[in-house]
Amino acid sequence: MAENSFIETEKVPFAPQETIKAKPKKPAQASLFTRMEEKLSFENLLSQENINTYLKQFAWLILLGVVYIFNSHVSERLSRERDILTKLVEDLRTHYTTLHADVMYESKESEVVNKVKELGITSNTAPQKIVFEQK
Repeated sequence: MAENSFIETEKVPFAPQETIKAKPKKPAQASLFTRMEEKLSFENLLSQENINTYLKQFAWLILLGVVYIFNSHVSERLSRERDILTKLVEDLRTHYTTLHADVMYESKESEVVNKVKELGITSNTAPQKIVFEQK
């Protein structure tokens, strides 16, 4: 940097004939990154003691990251399996309902009589109600 010094003025007819002192310049304000660099000392960051403490913390963060990623993969897989099983259960429920309705229809007495007539078996007596007497 330049040093402060006296500056001689030009000789102007109506100006006093003395030397004018130069005003000291204000130091330029440091930028944000310069101030951060001054506050944070990165010189001793990679010393042996710091590496040991930071290595433990870094390994812990890596372990947490792996667990987080594993957990998200497992939850997504379970979600997909749940969706597949939900569709399967819905299909099986509709299949059961359809089969149950068919069995109930074909087990009616009139349908049983029609099926038996095709086989050539006939009944001349009317169906009777069976009543149990309690003693």
